[in-house]
Amino acid sequence: MRKVKILLLSSIQPIASNIRNELAKRGVEVEFVPNILFGRDEVYNSSPAICRMVTDLTSRGEVDLVVIANNLGAGIEKARAVAENMRDKTIVFWTGDFGTDNVPYKQLGITRFGMTATIQESVAEALALTAPASVH
Repeated sequence: MRKVKILLLSSIQPIASNIRNELAKRGVEVEFVPNILFGRDEVYNSSPAICRMVTDLTSRGEVDLVVIANNLGAGIEKARAVAENMRDKTIVFWTGDFGTDNVPYKQLGITRFGMTATIQESVAEALALTAPASVH
């Protein structure tokens, strides 16, 4: 079984479960980076401590994928902290249609975007995973 490590910067509880369940169907075991610094206060801001953690983890290649909630633009600073070589393995998501809200992320070189309802498919696509075998 393939294993991947994901840095998930979101406080939406079902997202981790949805990602874990979808990837398990595709034969992938997910480990989420323990994020003890990311609490309620970090949802709508980006403290220097969180940004340093993001930079450290991504610059050392300790994660396979970064998933960031936009949270009214608070994700921009977190995205800026992602090492440049990991920005192609970064997904930013919104709870609804993001329209042109993705422009600041595109300026950082991030090109993967999604919505809460389908984030697990976006993660699978970013990891180049094939669809699960259909059950007959």
